[in-house]
Amino acid sequence: MKITNIGIVDKLTISYILERITQEQIMERYLGIKVSNETLSPSFSLSPFRKDNSATCNYYYTIDKTGYAKLRFRDWDGTFKGDCFDAASEILKIS
Repeated sequence: MKITNIGIVDKLTISYILERITQEQIMERYLGIKVSNETLSPSFSLSPFRKDNSATCNYYYTIDKTGYAKLRFRDWDGTFKGDCFDAASEILKIS
């Protein structure tokens, strides 16, 4: 059976997903790090992408032209920088 036969593909957009679950929930699920004041910039946590002995990662928000606050995560050693969909792709090893 093809996935198109169950009617999901037409609806599966970023907007569709974010109407049902928050960016914070996606980040917490895939990175295993709670989004809180303790993990938002300027605070740091350990990297979920590599062995990390020193806290070099944090969450932060960027604001787009429409005023939408996009949650992002950055590993300051250069390993990773992205939003909740980038994080899920990196953890699941999909592009």
